[in-house]
Amino acid sequence: MGYYKKIKNITIVTIVTYLLAELVCFIFIKTKFKAAHFPQFSFQYNYNKYDFTIAELSPAWGTWHYREDHIEKKQCFEAVYHINSFGARDKERIKVADTNRVVFLGDSFIEGYGLNEPDRLTDQLEKLSNKEVLNFGCGYFTPTQEYLVYKNLAKDFTHNTIVIGILPFNDLTEDDTSFHENDKFIHFQPYFQQSDSGYHLIYREDDLSRSTFNKQGYFAMQNTGKQRMARFLKEFSFWYNIYEFTRSNKPVVNATEKPFSGYFDYTRPQLEKLEFILGKLKEAAPGKRVIVVTIPVYNDFLRSGQTKTPSIAGEIAGFCAGHQMEYIDLLPAFAERVKDPSTLYFTCDGHWNALANKMAAEIILPLLRK
Repeated sequence: MGYYKKIKNITIVTIVTYLLAELVCFIFIKTKFKAAHFPQFSFQYNYNKYDFTIAELSPAWGTWHYREDHIEKKQCFEAVYHINSFGARDKERIKVADTNRVVFLGDSFIEGYGLNEPDRLTDQLEKLSNKEVLNFGCGYFTPTQEYLVYKNLAKDFTHNTIVIGILPFNDLTEDDTSFHENDKFIHFQPYFQQSDSGYHLIYREDDLSRSTFNKQGYFAMQNTGKQRMARFLKEFSFWYNIYEFTRSNKPVVNATEKPFSGYFDYTRPQLEKLEFILGKLKEAAPGKRVIVVTIPVYNDFLRSGQTKTPSIAGEIAGFCAGHQMEYIDLLPAFAERVKDPSTLYFTCDGHWNALANKMAAEIILPLLRK
């Protein structure tokens, strides 16, 4: 009997300890680690929900949207994504219309990640300017993909102005052939590769069919035994989500190390490739206004007041001036308007919130009215 009593006591202590640990992790997710996943206490053995708004669908530029509505949800936002018949996150458009239209190119910031359409930069500009503002932004886009979606799709829509959003934080690094996501997918992505004879367009894989970043590839990945166990722990425990969050958000080892900023930590080859792509965009749009907008993340504000390194903004401004393009840098424009730049971003994500989109629209609007 003593043996069973000992086992019972150990079991009780173990359960109580586990529940206390879960309580602590619950409090951490609610207060400190707000970007960590919050368990939903539901589990699908055979997973059949595609958790992305995009996939690699285009043989010309790779990443694009499935033509179906989608809900993007995190702890601090919930947004409905409406995708039109051309695969853009935008209202339905016709190709031939008033020439006084604006085409927007960019990544998730331009697409309006985490926001419902009325709160997005492009929707606000359309309302304020009384012009159609067409959104061809897409999450995970690089400048190469933005150029290719213009050349192969957006240019067929009548317009007289192009606005391209450049995100120095990752546009330069992810548009490089040396960059590979640590996400276990096989990716089909275009790059411009430099050689002695100039830049040449290449793709990571030789055919779109080899990509696994789509529904079929995702479901195959999610329905292994290992992923089923991880999914169960994710939805029925708090400790696992704290573990995953800290594992994927490792702190800086050197406390004196400066936070990365694409505005200041770019390389000369990265800048030259960006300038080449902007030049290609200008060539593909003869007679059109091209406006380049640089988009800051929170780290860029932290670095802008503590470094003597020249900002990439000066380089881009000089390039635009010499190639009949216009330029707006939102970093100083935002800094003039807010004391605390963290108020421009979601509390659980590094993307712009509705306030930042509204502010960006107010800054860009005078150029569109010109």
